[in-house]
Amino acid sequence: NGVFGLAVPAPLVTAKNHGVFVVNDDDNSDNSNNDDGWKLQSTFKVLQKPSVNEMMSMTNPPCVFNTTTTTNNAKDGDDIMTMAWIDTGVITFLPDAVETLREMSNAVLKNCTRVGLMELYLEKHGDDNGDDGKSSQLSVEEFAKGIAPKICLYGDMLHALQTTSSSSSSSSSSNDTNLFGALSKHELKTCIIPEGSFVHLGTTGELVDFLVAGGSATYNNDDGSGDLQQTKIQSFAKSIGISSKSNAFVSGFRGGDGDDSTSLVILNSILIGNGRE
Repeated sequence: NGVFGLAVPAPLVTAKNHGVFVVNDDDNSDNSNNDDGWKLQSTFKVLQKPSVNEMMSMTNPPCVFNTTTTTNNAKDGDDIMTMAWIDTGVITFLPDAVETLREMSNAVLKNCTRVGLMELYLEKHGDDNGDDGKSSQLSVEEFAKGIAPKICLYGDMLHALQTTSSSSSSSSSSNDTNLFGALSKHELKTCIIPEGSFVHLGTTGELVDFLVAGGSATYNNDDGSGDLQQTKIQSFAKSIGISSKSNAFVSGFRGGDGDDSTSLVILNSILIGNGRE
């Protein structure tokens, strides 16, 4: 019963840009000896894009924990890293919570559904036409933009769920009364996967790095040590067969307008020269 979010450990520099689950004090360890590879924990609080200081300052229970990672350079030994349980974006509503969502689709969330919006649209506009016989009303899409409530799964619905933190028993949503009343009876758990990783391509730079470097073993820092996030990206790219595109960079390419393009990448293309080698 209830709802659970899927969480993996991530460095604070990554966690500060995402949602973070804070689990109870006695649960806040990486549980690396867990045979199943995952563990369902009670949730103290959910943070949305917290600062590093905010995460570090939480002590009862702590938001952060230390874990050991192996570096690429054997001479450097293992590193101790400060981590937090990052929200992967996977939220699972179990049967009783799903039933509540169904009930809400006829109530507070009615105007978030296609059927509910169409019903309200017809009640307001019907089939009336203008004097010229043409429709003078908004389209359903335009109507929906003005009437549908803005409810966020992470910012509103997660905060309406029951946790072990009394301060989290309030909603930040403008629809807080009905939303909180319906969801607060369901407990939010956190499913932690200590050995899990989260490759997030959320910026143009991250996407370009992924497409260009792929699983290349040369995708390392200047000192030869692989950054943790880069290592995860390499592993993920290799697993799905993304090859390195580093040779796709060209220099001295002259565009049609005569300007030199010094930051051009050509992918999935065949270049035919003008007869010169």
